[in-house]
Amino acid sequence: MTRTTPSLHIGTAGWGLPRAVAEAFPGDGALLERYARVLGCTEINTTFSRTHRADTFERWAMQTPTGFRFSVKLPKAFTHVARLKVPSREVGTFVSSLAGLGERLAVLLVQLPPSLGFDPEAARDFFRSVRAEYPGAVVYCSWHGSPRMYWSAYDDDWLEARARELLNWPATTQVWCIFDNTAAGAAADDALRLAARMARLSA
Repeated sequence: MTRTTPSLHIGTAGWGLPRAVAEAFPGDGALLERYARVLGCTEINTTFSRTHRADTFERWAMQTPTGFRFSVKLPKAFTHVARLKVPSREVGTFVSSLAGLGERLAVLLVQLPPSLGFDPEAARDFFRSVRAEYPGAVVYCSWHGSPRMYWSAYDDDWLEARARELLNWPATTQVWCIFDNTAAGAAADDALRLAARMARLSA
């Protein structure tokens, strides 16, 4: 990437490596180790529905190179059950549980339910507590496949259009592009194809 392009992170939700793209992720080691040699980030979305042991995050960090970055989805207990009315100490406890990721933790991802109406006070208090624990913001694109959500791959024209749009962000902007069309294994291939286009356009 040149200095005039945004700080761009391209990856997938999770780090599954379907057989069709396995050769693009060569070498030995765990799936995450192979994935992290090629793509620079991933989204941990299992934290949405369950907790992990502290040593799990430590192991994941150890399996990745220094420059690799994780985004972590906040629990649905915060967003869907409590509907953002969460004591700040609970947010702090969750963020503390991620300590094993160290400097590789880059983004806390908030997924809100469509049924959640806008409550200014609840939203303000919640995001203040999140920022108090983990300040900073990014442009975060989460792509789920089209026309069939989670299943369909994106065609070349769509990826080309997204790549050109991404170049319009200022160089100071941190932009994440996460492919979540993982049901049939399209995400990893789409991420590789977008990365190749970005490299070509920014050369």
